[in-house]
Amino acid sequence: MNCNNALTLCGRNKLVPLLALLATGLIWSLLLQSAAFVTPIPQSTKSVDQEDNQVHFFSIPTSLPPSPAPSKRQPLLPTPTPPTPPTTTSLEVESSKTSKPAATATKPKQPKAKSPPVVRKPPKSAESLRTFKIFNAHPSPWHTFNFSECPYSRCVMTSKPLQADLIMAQAAKLKNYPLPPRKPGALLLMYTKEPPTFKRFRHLNRTDLMGTVNWTRTVFRDSTFRAFYGRIVSRSNEPDKDYDEIFREKHLKVAWFVSHCETQSKREDYVARLAKVIQVDIFGACGKMACGKYGFEMGGQKESCMDMLSRDYKFYISFENSMCSDYVTEKLFNMYEDVDVIPVVRGGATYSEIAPKGTYVDAKDFSSPEELGNYLNILGSNKARYTEMLRKKNSYLARPVTKKFHCSVCEAMHTRRSVHSVVPDFLQWMTKHCWEPDDL
Repeated sequence: MNCNNALTLCGRNKLVPLLALLATGLIWSLLLQSAAFVTPIPQSTKSVDQEDNQVHFFSIPTSLPPSPAPSKRQPLLPTPTPPTPPTTTSLEVESSKTSKPAATATKPKQPKAKSPPVVRKPPKSAESLRTFKIFNAHPSPWHTFNFSECPYSRCVMTSKPLQADLIMAQAAKLKNYPLPPRKPGALLLMYTKEPPTFKRFRHLNRTDLMGTVNWTRTVFRDSTFRAFYGRIVSRSNEPDKDYDEIFREKHLKVAWFVSHCETQSKREDYVARLAKVIQVDIFGACGKMACGKYGFEMGGQKESCMDMLSRDYKFYISFENSMCSDYVTEKLFNMYEDVDVIPVVRGGATYSEIAPKGTYVDAKDFSSPEELGNYLNILGSNKARYTEMLRKKNSYLARPVTKKFHCSVCEAMHTRRSVHSVVPDFLQWMTKHCWEPDDL
């Protein structure tokens, strides 16, 4: 082929590679110019991976302080350093046992606590759901048995003794009556608040009470159910009284309200000797003085007598009719009903278990009635000592026993019906708690 002419085909064939080379150079020039518009990268942002010799770029705000000099191998993002635990004192260790721990960035996953095993209560037995029937051989119109007010209320009164699970009989009223008939398995409960020293208790010496009594309710502490005439509690607020004026108005010494003139304790003989040493005014059937409708009202209608006693007298005789353990009646508790008088006690009970010491005078602390009388004369003439004792006594009040007898009986039928004994001789068991007086 003739290639002398520059415009020949042969010349065009040589020009094509040259144009391709020029086009390639133009493309690289454009690429370099476009790279010139990229924001300049600070020197500190370039890191070299020594393993692959590649350059990595990343943008950092210019307001941040310069990064520290890189180590041989600087990671892209710094590894967070765990905080140094603070020094813990012994007090902080104790408090940390109860305080809630502070939240951390990475809290380890705690194993899920196992739920406690489900404890299923056994179904109620037929015994606990049973309704017990009770027969009272000597009911009183003043004492009704309302079991709906009791914690254990599944008890009812019945008028048919042969249907009853429990027979109740009042000891003092069995003189003219036989024991009610009982079905097999029924229990017998004998109850009384009086001591066995009264003549009406002699009829208890009978064969149908030998080995038949299961439960007892008396004032004695070894009874199945103990009977109380009251209790003495501390007052929340002491009364505001002028004790100097109270002492000044009292012009009489000792008063005694009494109806039974001959007693097992021989209290009438004791008072007769006491009266030879100190003035004693006797109200009622056994004395010459009167107060109230019946001459000696100290029961439910006692306001007028109490006012007179509180105003005029310094001491009151609270002597029991029987020398029996645990036997304390209203003769003591009446004196803790905001009455400004000091009781003088005599009986078989341990009075310090019933009333606070320093609020009464106990005849047991004296060798004879005459010694007691001399002490009362001295105490009654000392205003400071007398008013101190009276103030202390008035910081207490008499209150009835809160738990009711029939509620205790119903509870026992449900919880300890099988826990009972048989009293071999009920009268002998009663009389063992009493003794003849030895202070005369």
